Amino acid sequence: MQSALTRRIFEQRWLVATMAVLAGGLAVRLPALSQGYWFDEVVSAVTARLPVGDLLFRSAFHDSHSPLYYLLLSAWTGLFGQAEWVARLLSLLFAMSTLVLLAIWVRGRGQWAAFLAVCLLSLSTFHAHYSVEVRAYGLVAFLVLAYLILAEKVGDTPDVPLRNWVLLGVVQCLTVLSSGYTVPLVLAANLHFFTARKRGRGRLLRWALVQIWSLAACSVWLPVLMVQWFKFPGEPMTDEGTASLVVDLLMYLGLSTVHPSQVVTVVGTVLPLAAAAVAIVQRLRHGSLPGEEPDSSANGQPVSLAARVQLGLGVVACLGGPLLSVVAIPTTETTLPLLVGELARSYPLIIGALFLLLVGPMVNSSLLSRGHGLPMLPFVVLLSLLSLGAMFFLHKPFHPRQVLFLVPLLYALAASAWHPMGMMGKAAVAALLLALTGPALTDRELAFEPRTDLRSAAQLISTRVPDRSQAQPVFVIPMWDRPALEFYLGEDRAEGIMIPQRISQAALAAESVTLVLTREAFEQSDAFRKSVAHLLGRRFQLKETGRFRGVFVACFVRSQKIGATP
Repeated sequence: MQSALTRRIFEQRWLVATMAVLAGGLAVRLPALSQGYWFDEVVSAVTARLPVGDLLFRSAFHDSHSPLYYLLLSAWTGLFGQAEWVARLLSLLFAMSTLVLLAIWVRGRGQWAAFLAVCLLSLSTFHAHYSVEVRAYGLVAFLVLAYLILAEKVGDTPDVPLRNWVLLGVVQCLTVLSSGYTVPLVLAANLHFFTARKRGRGRLLRWALVQIWSLAACSVWLPVLMVQWFKFPGEPMTDEGTASLVVDLLMYLGLSTVHPSQVVTVVGTVLPLAAAAVAIVQRLRHGSLPGEEPDSSANGQPVSLAARVQLGLGVVACLGGPLLSVVAIPTTETTLPLLVGELARSYPLIIGALFLLLVGPMVNSSLLSRGHGLPMLPFVVLLSLLSLGAMFFLHKPFHPRQVLFLVPLLYALAASAWHPMGMMGKAAVAALLLALTGPALTDRELAFEPRTDLRSAAQLISTRVPDRSQAQPVFVIPMWDRPALEFYLGEDRAEGIMIPQRISQAALAAESVTLVLTREAFEQSDAFRKSVAHLLGRRFQLKETGRFRGVFVACFVRSQKIGATP
């Protein structure tokens, strides 16, 4: 009995190892649930508490993200409470679902590949950090992975149930509405579908219907997306050169984004990306995977009247979507002209997309003799990387966290190309991954972009002066984190400045002055503290300081001796 159980465990050793990695990935992420919000997360929390109309307005004209995550977060916190750990739990559920979905998907390429893919993603500093971030990045990664799995399934399976087509349409719509950066990936999937092989008329029709109705649903948000892209300022990273931003982008796609050793960081970046590049080259070079059969479903059958009606209604819905945005999305006298002005840019895009969706089936059935036969995953990933790279250089740089959704896809490719010989070789690879990522995941001081602990800073300030009626100016440097501090401290309790010299003269007459340093100022806290002490002069003395995660607090109190001197 025992030998049979042992043999069974040995046969399923990689499945057991994958489950152990999933448990380890969860254990690494759980401690961060208790962390307070930083600025971006405060934006999410505040937006999710608004009524639906105000939520749509804020996400449209005071943010650069789609409203889907905010709507989900609003419903989630409405059901389970407003605590930080509750909000983070929603992101964690999406992150762990991504890991499970990745394991199931890659397992078709072998149990070792599934284990390695899950191991890579579980240990990725980038993914681990944003697994509990109260932002949309985990949701987008999950939806993109689910979309690509469904698109691959309906593209490669001759007889696909209707429910799979409906599910594909729903997931595609949610994917685009979760982030505008996913549009290149959806376009690449469409290009692959129409050119990979000659399709049957039935499958071409269903694909076109899915795309048209998804386009109709997403077109309502298209004018807003145009406003965000062409009217909003870019990411505040203009002080960095383009080459530096590209290096950062590549590093964030690697394993060890932060590490005491720069060499380890570089190795952790190069290994998975190089393996993914090898997999892309191999698959594009060898073409279709074995076992694929040509599609001949519904060839020669005329398009039914019901299908024609659905196509016609879908086209009408696509054309009416941008107009509906003006009615459905709340506006003001300032934002309405912006929204109306982008309608002119929206319609060429919609008409062009409709043209391609109507011409694509005709090209596939009439002009395509066989098709290129390239697998969807490397095709879509490569085109998405090229498209996003072009957007990065031609429009405005975006933060690397915007492309988190590519990480599971890249690691799936890397796992399929990384086949060490024997158990010792595989064990060595697993040990190498742990050595590369362990310090970055276990040492909270090295955490990727650590969340500023503004909650503890606000508690320290409130403890010093529990009566808020007393004058106690609080200055936040840089000014960007003032709203986040006031989320915990209370409205109108702080003033944001960029340099100490901006401290108002009125503050010099107060009984105490509190300085809160975050971001770049936190890294130079001693210099900023001395500068403020010099500005305040002998009238104040440093009473108390507090150093938290990414936040430094210095409390200056008026000197009693000097204050009593005539």
